[in-house]
Amino acid sequence: MDLNFDKLAQIDQGCIKEINEELNFNSYHKAGNVLSVILHSLRNSFTYHQSAKFIEHLSKPLKLIYIQNWRILPQVKPISRLDDLVQAAMKHQLSRQLWKDKYEAQNQVYTVIRILHQYVDLITIDILHKPFKEELQQICVLNS
Repeated sequence: MDLNFDKLAQIDQGCIKEINEELNFNSYHKAGNVLSVILHSLRNSFTYHQSAKFIEHLSKPLKLIYIQNWRILPQVKPISRLDDLVQAAMKHQLSRQLWKDKYEAQNQVYTVIRILHQYVDLITIDILHKPFKEELQQICVLNS
């Protein structure tokens, strides 16, 4: 199921719009796809129970993105650091359409995580690993 990110951008309290503006995409669709890849990469690293806990912190529009095309799969390697998230995102099927190299992917993942943190307090979510949360704090709180 493909989401209409243009419509979703109108109701998500500004997250997709802010990603679009910060990354100069001129496309809610591309901004939504980058956000989707990041949320799905996180989702795929969680157990089902962890996903249930994580989704409690999301607004309804972000929940729609999070559960989009969700299939219960074997858990992949847990994300312990931000670089693990970049690597997981780059393995997503959309990654070739979004990024030309790891540097671009890393820049966009970090930017989206920083913006997402304004809408979801990622640092307080207890299922995320400590080194990952420490790195989140560096890019989300210290760079605000």
